[in-house]
Amino acid sequence: MTGKIPRRNGAFPTLKQELFLQAALLPGGLGLAAWRQWKQDVAWEEDIDAGSFALLSLLYVHLKELGVEDPAMGRFKGIYRKVWYQNQTLVHETADVLRLFETGRMETMVLKGAALAQLYYKDFGLRKMHDLDVVIPAAGRRRAIDMLTRAGWKPRFQPISRLTDSNLDCHHAWAFENGRGFQLDLHWNVLTGRLRPGTEEDLWAASVPLRLEGVSTRTLCPADQLLHACVHGVRWSPMPPIRWVADSFHILKAAPTGIDWDRLIGLAEECRTILAVREAFLYLRESFHAEIPDWVLRRLNGLSVTPGECRYYESAVAPQSPLLGELPVYWNWYLLTREWEGKPDGIRAGPGFLSYLRRLKMMTRRQFLSWMLSRVFIRVRGTVKG
Repeated sequence: MTGKIPRRNGAFPTLKQELFLQAALLPGGLGLAAWRQWKQDVAWEEDIDAGSFALLSLLYVHLKELGVEDPAMGRFKGIYRKVWYQNQTLVHETADVLRLFETGRMETMVLKGAALAQLYYKDFGLRKMHDLDVVIPAAGRRRAIDMLTRAGWKPRFQPISRLTDSNLDCHHAWAFENGRGFQLDLHWNVLTGRLRPGTEEDLWAASVPLRLEGVSTRTLCPADQLLHACVHGVRWSPMPPIRWVADSFHILKAAPTGIDWDRLIGLAEECRTILAVREAFLYLRESFHAEIPDWVLRRLNGLSVTPGECRYYESAVAPQSPLLGELPVYWNWYLLTREWEGKPDGIRAGPGFLSYLRRLKMMTRRQFLSWMLSRVFIRVRGTVKG
């Protein structure tokens, strides 16, 4: 293992967000002290960030359990009721999608909000859902897309003609929207970091049963659920992430003895997400007293990490430049896949990367050339001004 990777602003909660989360999660005096400090530092009706606002219903229920009486509690209660109602409509839409796939005899898994709210938060008012997340086996990807489009779902961002197998191979999921404005992320890979053959099959084999509105489906087992929450949370965002902390906390709280730590460590190593998992666990231990065994952290710290894994993690948590955007993340991910395959990197990887990037962006050759030239023009103009 290399030395400690520094945490970057925008990849972990800010100090104010951390106070909010501590008020919403920690027991007794710790939670009350954090609540008083957060209330003093933040005018919640005016300058609360979007990530914290989405978890106000979680804060409300926890403060209620702590016996807090405050004028804001009335507003928080209204937010809780609204979140519960909106989540119920999303669960209903999710069940309809599951029934659609059930009629086609296609296996499904539910990710994120619906599964977490039911199994770990145990209250659909505590964890705001923004969209539906359904996984189908990768081999059934084309058939699943055809079923969705016939049912009135349309792909977002690109026309259906661009969703070729070659283009979709560069993605782990794609977003769809129906006529009622509901959004669905159709996943064919659970983890974006899947590199070893058989990993997805193993995730399916270890999954656990779940029922939503009478429909039978599955979801990730506790260990895989915890890894999924951490890996998808620990990356840079213009608004620093926050929900993954609450998700991880509730997974640990609901299943402290149900986490197969050996499995989680092995999966982190297979998917090359050791650094993200390690830093997430350290943060959860330090700031939220999460019950993560010492030996788990020692094992993670002792695992070998390649230079390519370090570069990819660093680019994923680093603030994006206005010019390059996510290009460094794409580049380092592409190099990481080549490293795994034993192929050379550096300038020799350039032509392959351009082809990969065009398929990732789902652009025609003309569109891609125009897009690349626009990036060069922006860079030259910035250099001249400088």
